[in-house]
Order: sequence, then C-alpha cells, then structure tokens
Amino acid sequence: MDEIRLFADYHTHTQYRNPRVRVEAHMRVAQRAGLTEVGITDHGPNTIGTRALAATAKMSLGKNGGIRLLEQVRDAVFEIRRRGAAYAGGAQKVTPLAGVEANVIGEDGELDVPSAFLESLDIVLVGLHQWVVPRSIGGSLYFGPLGAALGRTRVFRHKARTIYTKAVVEAVLKNRIDIVTHPGLGFDIDTLELARACAKMGT
Repeated sequence: MDEIRLFADYHTHTQYRNPRVRVEAHMRVAQRAGLTEVGITDHGPNTIGTRALAATAKMSLGKNGGIRLLEQVRDAVFEIRRRGAAYAGGAQKVTPLAGVEANVIGEDGELDVPSAFLESLDIVLVGLHQWVVPRSIGGSLYFGPLGAALGRTRVFRHKARTIYTKAVVEAVLKNRIDIVTHPGLGFDIDTLELARACAKMGT
C-alpha cells in the first residue's frame, strides 16, 4: 500500500483571539507536524459565537456583521507573508493561507460571507453548521439550532435531507469554493449529489 503523506491542514481556527500571535502559533504546530501550508479558516459571521465576539468588541452587526473580525485575521496572515515570515524556525517552511469557513444559511445556497470578501482570500471553506443565525426568520425551520434539531426528527427528516442537499449543492454551484467541510455531520445530505456538484465545479 502506498504511504499517505499529509502536507497541509486547511481547516484551522484562531477563535479571533490575537490573530497575528495565533496564526504564528498555528504555523509552529504545522511545522512540527511536517506540513508546508496551513489554512486559517475561522467561522463566518453568522456563527452564534462569532456574533457574540463581535458584540463584545463593539463591532457593528449590520449588513456585513462580523466581517471585521474576519478582516483582522485575513490581514494578520497577509502581514506575516509580507514580512516574509512564512514560518521557517526549523527545516520545514510553512506558509499560512488566509481563508474562512463560511456558513450556508439558506436553501438557495446563500453564504454568510459576501462574495467580494471571498475573492480577497486564498482559500474558501463552506459548511452546514447548527449554531448559526439563519438567513431569515422563515428560514429558521430548517437552519440554525432549531432547524438542525427538527431535521433529525422522524417527521421532518426526509424533507430536511432534500433541503440541506439543495442548500449545499447550490452553495457549491454559485460560489468559488475550495472545500466543503464535514459533509453530513449533523445534517443528513445526499453526499453523492454533492460530490457530483463538486466534481463539476472543481471543488
């Protein structure tokens, strides 16, 4: 059997705390693991914890609520790269990538991160998550904490699977996405249909 060699971790979170220091800490861990790249991909602004952090930092939760937190992390990654500090404290050089793990917040594949911001990043991850604020009150039947719980009940399970599959497939078809995170975790979806969409779009 061929040996599997891991070369990158594209799914890491700083939790928005002291971005530059946390990014460099991620780089050191990646170096010790023998990796060459590490993606800094914090959760999108509709994550309930992200919104709480933004409020604590007295940041506006307007149309692009929480995006300023993501901008701080992105800018920290870019600053490190401008300094040429692709962490090389040892033999293995590690390059940080600025990214996000955006939330799918509606049946039409809408994300909680504006497309203009996505275009400014190196890597874009997308996933269905339970602890998010849905696109609208009407959309909360299948999205957000309540929707995730209802979607696992016998009464709603079949329809929820159809809606979740459509949502994540539409997200892939409508956006530049590199990775779909933990498909099916907590949300039953048709992974074969998702795989076809990803193959079509090069995700």
